Amino acid sequence: MIPRAVMALQAMGYEHRLNILIALRDGESTPDDLSRRLDVDTTVIGHHIRYLRDAALVSRRRDGRNVYYRLRDPTVDRLIAEVLHYASQPPRPLP
Repeated sequence: MIPRAVMALQAMGYEHRLNILIALRDGESTPDDLSRRLDVDTTVIGHHIRYLRDAALVSRRRDGRNVYYRLRDPTVDRLIAEVLHYASQPPRPLP
């Protein structure tokens, strides 16, 4: 359980990967669509998508020549929402 949690957090711990996950909260997308939306080269998107797939955060669906990526399940969406909520809170002073 802990190794899987570490892998998921490491995957989310890079700005491009987190931006990809946030974009996929709106629904499935191709690497080209993500590239345009995030203003990042498609090869960079592909590299990060592979990492997110290895961490079991995203899955893919092939439709002819197109490959669509989406969040693996609703748990990933909730995880992203919690991380974004945490990041939006001002830091609390240490006791």
